[in-house]
Amino acid sequence: MPSKHRVGGSNPSGQASFNIMSNLKNKINKRLDELEELMNNQKHLTSPNLVTEHIQSITKFWSVLSDEDKDYIECAKFALEKKLEWKKD
Repeated sequence: MPSKHRVGGSNPSGQASFNIMSNLKNKINKRLDELEELMNNQKHLTSPNLVTEHIQSITKFWSVLSDEDKDYIECAKFALEKKLEWKKD
């Protein structure tokens, strides 16, 4: 009966890659949720450095972000730079 595991590893083939991507997506989503909270609480007006650093912690994953997430970040950066009130629609 063939083995389900690779030689020298305890994870099924591809499982490690899946877990890494899943963990990465969870990390990104958590940071996006935190950015949304910061923006909704107008922290980009009262603590712009905090928001800038938080955006930078997300944009390093730019290549794996969805277009929707990229648009959200661009809007947040615009509101930060122009010192605009953030309104949810």
